Amino acid sequence: MSDNIIVIDNKAIELHNNWLGVQSVVINKQIVSKKYAFAGTKHEFTLSEDGKDVPYCLTTKVSSKTHILRANQIVFDFIRDGEIIKENILINLVILQRKETNQHKVAGMKFLKEYEIKEAIRELDRALAIDGKDPHIYFYLACCYSVLEKTKDGFDNIKLAIENDLNDKELILNHELLAFIRMQDGFEVFMDANFSNYDSSSFEEK
Repeated sequence: MSDNIIVIDNKAIELHNNWLGVQSVVINKQIVSKKYAFAGTKHEFTLSEDGKDVPYCLTTKVSSKTHILRANQIVFDFIRDGEIIKENILINLVILQRKETNQHKVAGMKFLKEYEIKEAIRELDRALAIDGKDPHIYFYLACCYSVLEKTKDGFDNIKLAIENDLNDKELILNHELLAFIRMQDGFEVFMDANFSNYDSSSFEEK
């Protein structure tokens, strides 16, 4: 059995991360949960057992008191119907890579993952000078400004991401780094307008 697969109660579990920060739980070759997370997160899903849907929770963690984690490793707890089946399980992530030629974008995403926000903004701005039509650069700039609690800059970059054909709006609705932006009074109106316009008077810039 590969170090990328852990078998628990006849369930072959894999964890995939892609270049956008999407973490997927794969059980018996089927994706059962997808969440946007740079760090650990909680996946909740149901599995059919004897004709019944049973709730499961798989919580991933990027640090552990029982394991020394190498690059592309993570630990997780596996819970069935509120009862811990196993915890602190070490697994190698399956990394789904996309070849990216804009090295400033790569650097910006790395700084963002490490919460070096000013450096991330600097590199992402440089990335825009190379490709001003890349929607993901605007998206990650929105994440940066969300972390800095700069609402208008966050909204502006979400708008630009949509204008440049960001095709996965779930990124906006679920990514953990946009939590501050989603909490703002004007966000629902902004969302209802397909992120095309907003009323800046609905929030107070910090």
